[in-house]
Amino acid sequence: MISKSGKEGNTQVILLANNKEYYSLGNTVLEALNNLPLHYLDLKTKGTIVVRRGEYIAERFFFHRPLKFLIRNEARRQYWAQLLEAELKSKHG
Repeated sequence: MISKSGKEGNTQVILLANNKEYYSLGNTVLEALNNLPLHYLDLKTKGTIVVRRGEYIAERFFFHRPLKFLIRNEARRQYWAQLLEAELKSKHG
């Protein structure tokens, strides 16, 4: 997918949790979520996932337990990746 910046594969995911920021990149939202450098056992607090593609941003807040399940479970990552991808596409207009 090519965004307004003209770069391919520039989906960035930022996880704001544990008073830190965890960054990852990928061609899709799912790939970027899979590349997050955090093991689910290291997750201690609630957090926010910010997905950025070009100038479009989708943001979602998660309490601790659902966020831990999202990091740990592939099916939940796929589900939330689809929702966040749809939110980004709706902002493209």
